[in-house]
Amino acid sequence: MDESNLTQILALMDSQFSQLSDTMAQLKHQVTELSHENNRLRMANAQLASVVSEASPPLTDLPQEQEDKRQEETSQAVPAKRQQAGRERLQTFYQEGIHICHTFYGMKREPGEECIFCQNLLDSFQRDNH
Repeated sequence: MDESNLTQILALMDSQFSQLSDTMAQLKHQVTELSHENNRLRMANAQLASVVSEASPPLTDLPQEQEDKRQEETSQAVPAKRQQAGRERLQTFYQEGIHICHTFYGMKREPGEECIFCQNLLDSFQRDNH
């Protein structure tokens, strides 16, 4: 192999490596975006599932009078249950490494990373609970 042929091969390899590097960067960006979208969709799905479960009519054969009484009793407990369920969902998402704060909502946190905004939100729920 002569020197010019070797130089051409190295230049070709360098060009291919550069293209591969660009492709990898694009793929990494797409994976990050899809991960963020997946997290946002998971959170929205959990929220919708709780709304649907609260809105579905009960499958009972109670007379209308008893059903009205049961409905009245449960309607008083629903706001507290809903708030607690919301807190628990947010806590679960945060523990799974997903931001729950307004600033970075739905984005993945780095392993071991803590977010002061998310912590503040969780702390405010704790203060409201007591």
